[in-house]
Amino acid sequence: MVNFWKIDNKTYTEIQKLIKFVDFILGLKNTTAADKENCKIIKNKIAHINNPETFQYWNVTLRIYLAQHNGKFNENLPHLKIWDVTFENNILEIETKELTPNNPLNSHYGDNFYFGGIVHFKKDSNIKNVFLSDDIDLFINDALNYKKYLRNNLDDVDIDIDI
Repeated sequence: MVNFWKIDNKTYTEIQKLIKFVDFILGLKNTTAADKENCKIIKNKIAHINNPETFQYWNVTLRIYLAQHNGKFNENLPHLKIWDVTFENNILEIETKELTPNNPLNSHYGDNFYFGGIVHFKKDSNIKNVFLSDDIDLFINDALNYKKYLRNNLDDVDIDIDI
């Protein structure tokens, strides 16, 4: 049996802010009926994240695929911007990523916003249960303002909502 860390009120309150991110994704024009149902389930999982009985995999992602210019990517500019929230293996991960041709794994470009956060729910004395690089509101506000990253009308916005 897994021994779970009991989430404190401050962390619980901070995580509840993610419901706003899910609502934002839900309101985007390319959400399907299945996405809407999954969002309801995910919002319930977030609301009850203090209850290990609700722990199961889920993911909400917003991606911008930035178009090539004259058939090529600028090697120094991001070609993919990602806002990602995933709950998997008793770990909540919140992250923004920018991928460039020179660094296809994970990068941060210039002054563009970066956020990283991990909440471990498995009790383990060797790890810090909560790491948030900043307030989750900043992650959400950056996602809400995703259009500032768009460079032209060929850029593609994609969402992924999984349970």
